[in-house]
Amino acid sequence: MRWFFEKGILLIPLYPLFAWDGFLFPFVSSKALFIYVVIEVIFAVWLVGLLRGLLPRKSFVSPISVAVTAFITLLSFTALWGMNTGKSFWSTYERMDGLLTFLHLAGLFVMLATSASQSTWKRLIGLSITVYAVTTIGALMVWLASGDIDVRASGVWGNPSYFASYTLLHLFVIFAAYVSARRGAIKNMLAFCLALGFIALVASGTRGALLGFAVGALVTLGGFVWYRGTESARHVSKRFFVVAMLIVVLIVSSGVLLGTLSADRAFPISLAQVAEESRVQVWNIALHGISERPVLGWGAGNFDHVFNTYYDPRLSLQEPWFDRAHSAIFDWFIAGGVSLVITYFAMFAAVAYFLITRDTPLPRHIRMALLGLIAAYLVHGLFLFDTFASLIPLIVVFAYLHWNSVSDADASRIVLSRTISTSIVAVALVVTLSVCVVVPAYALSAVRKSTLSSYSATERIAALEAGLRASLFDHEGLALAFVESVLSEQPTDTALLEAGYTTLAPLATDDRASVRVIVTAGYIAMQNRNSEAAVHFLERARERAPMRKDVHQLLAEAYFTQGNYEKMRDEAKHVFMLESLFPHTVKYQYYIDQSRIEYASALIYADALEEAKEILQEGFGIPLLFDERIIEALMLNEHYEEVISLLTDELIARPDPQTCISLAAAELKRGSVPRTLTTLNECRERFPQSSQQIIEISEQVRTGAVTADDI
Repeated sequence: MRWFFEKGILLIPLYPLFAWDGFLFPFVSSKALFIYVVIEVIFAVWLVGLLRGLLPRKSFVSPISVAVTAFITLLSFTALWGMNTGKSFWSTYERMDGLLTFLHLAGLFVMLATSASQSTWKRLIGLSITVYAVTTIGALMVWLASGDIDVRASGVWGNPSYFASYTLLHLFVIFAAYVSARRGAIKNMLAFCLALGFIALVASGTRGALLGFAVGALVTLGGFVWYRGTESARHVSKRFFVVAMLIVVLIVSSGVLLGTLSADRAFPISLAQVAEESRVQVWNIALHGISERPVLGWGAGNFDHVFNTYYDPRLSLQEPWFDRAHSAIFDWFIAGGVSLVITYFAMFAAVAYFLITRDTPLPRHIRMALLGLIAAYLVHGLFLFDTFASLIPLIVVFAYLHWNSVSDADASRIVLSRTISTSIVAVALVVTLSVCVVVPAYALSAVRKSTLSSYSATERIAALEAGLRASLFDHEGLALAFVESVLSEQPTDTALLEAGYTTLAPLATDDRASVRVIVTAGYIAMQNRNSEAAVHFLERARERAPMRKDVHQLLAEAYFTQGNYEKMRDEAKHVFMLESLFPHTVKYQYYIDQSRIEYASALIYADALEEAKEILQEGFGIPLLFDERIIEALMLNEHYEEVISLLTDELIARPDPQTCISLAAAELKRGSVPRTLTTLNECRERFPQSSQQIIEISEQVRTGAVTADDI
């Protein structure tokens, strides 16, 4: 039993190696399911061994374990209390970071904290460093082979931020091993791993991780300076000077390196640049959500509701859908309010107290390295959210520190029949593996098949239906993955499009449906020429996310399809007002101008030509603007004189045969055939290269074979 437990625990560090393309979201789901399998099986072995007294036991009572228990307990409560309990518990397939994952991590913490041996810890750390080295070398080789240093390295993580988080925490573990090593060969290998890690951080282009590294290194090196000096004022001042120099060198060098590799990833150097950072804008949204539910939050995984409710229009130029606040601190505030955040920081306070206390059994150099790890993690957590990449190394460190802080406990077995204990645990294991691993794996593989264009439409629809039937959670994520794959294909298969709508529509009617699903359902309805359904869904999305300009734009298009120009005008006005919130700088002026033109054309459709002229005059200094949208609106409302004037001015400014032909079409629309023929004749003389086309149009106009709409 002990052998199985100790060998099974050594499978944990292998999780970065799993990324099977047969799953949807392979870089996340593969790792998560592997971790679930390992923890559940080893927990079953551990539990049976514990019941029979076959495993060593350490006391589970320490400030660290109490803080971890309090955090998990409160996280469970806030998940039940939150606005979407199912999502808080299961999370999504794309993230896999709900309460279920934290319960698995809690199980891992308990097993390592109470039953690991000294040899197990040595093997676990050694294997983890080995896997880190292999995956990091592979990621850097792929990065270098790409030939483009602007591409951010990600390796087996599929995401540069995940890669950076994993690397960051391992750097401090490796440093602790380096200063503990006695043999030169091992020291050299560990030094190589340290250099490799710093290069990886820079290659990932993750600024939060680089700042975390700088602060963590400062804490570690500062601790060494402090403890190795004397207590005289002269030495103390020297220590502080060294520390100050270290922080300057580390932060500046990190920023310079990152800015050299990619200007887009350089650190902002002014308050204006900071304010324009999308992450800062998302944090402002998070603050609104925190102020609304400050005590117990919204429940884990529900930031998307806060994001859409308090959406900042300036984010429209960034990623359209944020489901995380891109800060672990803000994410925990959203998940559980102030209550959960207190327990979150209590874990780090307990760890820091253990590391700083002088009578701690751990050597000083290990304590300082791990104290730097904690500092690095907290700083990097200001800018990045928690993932498997950071959570597993962190929980292993917590367990290791608890293990070192307590004494052995009574290992006597609990009085329970061997048959009964084994049977109960075996049944529980089968159930948990089925629910947490087998069913999700089937759903992920089935829906992955539905997204592949190499299969027929019938096969893809059948795979989608099978995956949705099997899945116990995140039907929205599965349906969206299918729909997005269909929309990305050209030409779009109508049967697949209809299947996407049929799948999304029921999900979009649910009271807890995300705005993303509702908007996508409305968009698919428009693609299927079902304007009534499109308006229904998009109006609902507008209620849930009144500040999203993309919702107003789609709704304006849906109203246009219905011929409801008054409502189209109102939506276009909303878009223009939201765009006007942007600073009127070169960076944003194009988008402001485009929304102004859209609004003006909507006013023309709504028979408000004079108001449209005022809007255009205000923005461009002229009452009417030569633009296809303006021309079409004017033509539909029979403002032919304005169209002819615009086309004539455009022809003078930028001679073009098509503009000349369009001018003739406007003349014909006005009802003047002779003037149309005269204009076409002038076009033929001005643009001899298009004379054949113009002659054919002239003959068709003369015989009445074409109308203005045909030209």
